[in-house]
Amino acid sequence: MARFTKNSDRDYDVVLLGATGFTGRFAAMHLAEIDRDLKWAIAGRSGAKLTKLAEELRLKTSQNPDVIPVEFTTQSLDALAMQTRCLVATVGPFPQHGVLVFKSCAENGTHYVDINGETPSVLELIKAYEDTAKSTGAMMIPSCGVGSLPADLLTCLMVEKVKETFDCPTSAGLISVHDSRVQASGGTLNGLVTSVSSYGLRNILKAGKPWALSPIRPARPQADESRNVSKDIIERLKLGTLGFGMTGTHDQAIVQRTWGLLQQAEHSGLTSTSYGPNFDFRSVQQYPSVVHGWAFWLLVWVMTIFPAILPPVKWLIKLLVPPGSGPSEQERQKNFIEYRGVAIADLKEDAQDFQGNPLLQRGVQARLRYNGDSYVFSGMMAVEAAMILLDSGEDCVAHKLGGGILTPATLGQPLADRLRTAGVQIEVEAL
Repeated sequence: MARFTKNSDRDYDVVLLGATGFTGRFAAMHLAEIDRDLKWAIAGRSGAKLTKLAEELRLKTSQNPDVIPVEFTTQSLDALAMQTRCLVATVGPFPQHGVLVFKSCAENGTHYVDINGETPSVLELIKAYEDTAKSTGAMMIPSCGVGSLPADLLTCLMVEKVKETFDCPTSAGLISVHDSRVQASGGTLNGLVTSVSSYGLRNILKAGKPWALSPIRPARPQADESRNVSKDIIERLKLGTLGFGMTGTHDQAIVQRTWGLLQQAEHSGLTSTSYGPNFDFRSVQQYPSVVHGWAFWLLVWVMTIFPAILPPVKWLIKLLVPPGSGPSEQERQKNFIEYRGVAIADLKEDAQDFQGNPLLQRGVQARLRYNGDSYVFSGMMAVEAAMILLDSGEDCVAHKLGGGILTPATLGQPLADRLRTAGVQIEVEAL
C-alpha cells in the first residue's frame, strides 16, 4: 500500500482524470466556471490533448488549469493521487482503466468521484477496497453521473419529506425517467457491448440481484408487495406505462446501498436519517406502451449478449461509434431529461387523519429535470459532488461517516442545493 499523505497538504484541491473524453470535457468546463478559488488540474494519457483543452478553457473562461500527463500504472497513479485532495474520474472503459485509479485513491486517502454506472464493477470495488478507504479516510463516491445520482438523491429527498410530513419512515420508493431526449455516446455504447466480456454474464446477474451492493440486508424475508406504490397513485400522478429502465438495475443497487449505509449509521448513532426497516425501491422508465417497453428491454439484451457471441460485432460498433464520440453541440442543445418520483409513508395499518379517515398509501411526489444533454449533466453532477467532499463544513452523512465507499445520497441536501444553483429543477411535495 502506498504511503498515506495528509489530504489537506496536497498541491491540488481537484484533479480531473479523463478530461479530454466526451464527458470529461463537460466536467472540465463546469469546473472552470465555478466561482471559487480552486487549485485544480486536468490529467490524462495524452499531454497534447490536455494542453489543447487547457488552452480552450483559458480562452472561454480565463481559467488556466495545470496539465498532468499520466500513465495507467500503479506508480504513476499513486503519484497523481498523492497530489490532490479529490480526484474526479471520467475515464473509461472502467474495467480497463478505472480500477487502478480507484485503488490508488483508496490507498492514499484521496477523496474520489466517478461516473461509473456498471454495477458489477462497483460490487468488485466494494469487496476489494471498502476497508482500505475507511482506514485512510478516503470518501469515495462512484456513480455520480446519470447512473445513478438523480435516482439516489431524489429518493433521499423524498424520504426526508416523508419524515417531515408524516413523522414516519418510508416503505416504498419509485423513480421513473418520465421524459427525455438523449443520444448515446461512443463510450456508453462500447461499455454496453463489452460488458459481458469485461465481467462475465454470471457476475452481471449476481450484481443485479436485490441488495447486492448494500452492506446489510433487510430483516424481512422478501418484499411486501402490498407496500409498493399502488396503481391508483401511478394513474393519479399520470406516470404512464412503466417498464425497464436503462439505468434501472444500477439505480436500484445504489439506492439500496444508501439504505444499508444509513441503517448502519443510525444504529451507530452517527445519523438519524435512515429510510426505515421496510423500505423497498424500484427504478423504471415511462413508455408509450407495454410493447415499446419490452422491445427496448430486448434491444438492450441483444446488444449486451450478441457481441459476446460474435466478437466481430463488438469491433464493428467500436469502429462505427468510437469511444470519445457523441452527439453534436446542435443535438445536445435539444436534449433534456426529467425524472418523477413517489415515496410511500410507512404508516401503521390503523393510522387515521384528523377526520378519522384511514391514511393508506400516503406519501410524497418529486420531480427532477435538467434542460440539456445527459453527458453535460453527468459532468456537472460529478464536479458538484466533489465540491461537497472538499468542504468539511457541509452537513451531510458523507462527512459524518468520514471514509469508505459511499453513495451520492450521502451528500444529501447540500448536493441538491448546489444542483439547483447550477440550473437543475428539483421539486418535492406531499401527495
